[in-house]
Amino acid sequence: MKIEKITVEVLEIPAAYEYIAGGNAVSSNWHVLVRLYTDDGVEGIGYIVALRSGLVKAVAQATEELAQTLIGQDVLEIEKHRARLAAAGAWAGPGGALSLAMAPLDIALWDAPGQDFGAAPL
Repeated sequence: MKIEKITVEVLEIPAAYEYIAGGNAVSSNWHVLVRLYTDDGVEGIGYIVALRSGLVKAVAQATEELAQTLIGQDVLEIEKHRARLAAAGAWAGPGGALSLAMAPLDIALWDAPGQDFGAAPL
């Protein structure tokens, strides 16, 4: 299964009830959503959740840039892809924004083979 296309979206999901997290009022959750498509028609989904909108678009942009390193690759080589993603953003250092940008891709990479092998969708 080759990775054919990856889309990245920023979604704002209003909370049913406002709540407090880290001393801040939260009225919406923000998601960076990744959809990974293979040449066999399989779709893998991954996402992260943020409690505020600050820098979510920047994380999504970084995720989009990292995603381009995966196009045309075999989806089953997940550990190789994780190393490729980490190397592509190594200048930013480990953790932080790089980890946030990699996370939805990593989840989608695991989800796609699960979908192909009959696992229940996320």
